[in-house]
Order: sequence, then structure tokens, then C-alpha cells
Amino acid sequence: LLVTGLAVGQAAATGWRLDAQKYPSPYNTYQNKGLPPGPICTPSTETIDAVLNAPDTDYIFFVAKPDFNGYSNFAVTYQEHLQFAKQYQTALDELIRKKQGK
Repeated sequence: LLVTGLAVGQAAATGWRLDAQKYPSPYNTYQNKGLPPGPICTPSTETIDAVLNAPDTDYIFFVAKPDFNGYSNFAVTYQEHLQFAKQYQTALDELIRKKQGK
């Protein structure tokens, strides 16, 4: 999971918990220097096949959809990406406000 551009208090709303950094494990790269003792995740055959046979598109940007349905909005231009990113950030801010009871 790659999460960028989020304030510290927002990470919990994305499914990643900040206290996960404190979990004692040889795989916790926040606590342990270097590589973990084994693979963190092994891609499925379907995933590898999807990468090797990806469709040819002009998309170079993507951001999660603001309805949190697990899908992404793809964009060709940076300006279009910024519009999608703003929609997502607005929805995420609202979700956080609701969870905090504000």
C-alpha cells in the first residue's frame, strides 16, 4: 500500500494504522534496518500476467475514487489528475470528520 500526501492523522482512514509501526516483527522495516528475512508479499500468477499483458494506454496518473469502492480514476494530464486528487482528498477529509464526530 502506497500512501502519499496524507497528514499524520489521516492514515487510519485509509486502512493503514499508525500503531502498526510499533508492532514487533522481523518484517517491521520501521524498527529493523535492511531487508526482512523473507518476502513480504508474493504476487499471484494473475498479477504477474496482468503486468506482462497490460493494455497500452496514455494514462500516467491514478488516484483512488472518492467513493472508496476500491477502484481508481486514471488521468492523462497532470491537471486532470489534480482534479481527481482533489475529489478524493475532499471525500477523505469528510470521512475523517464523520469518524471523529465533527
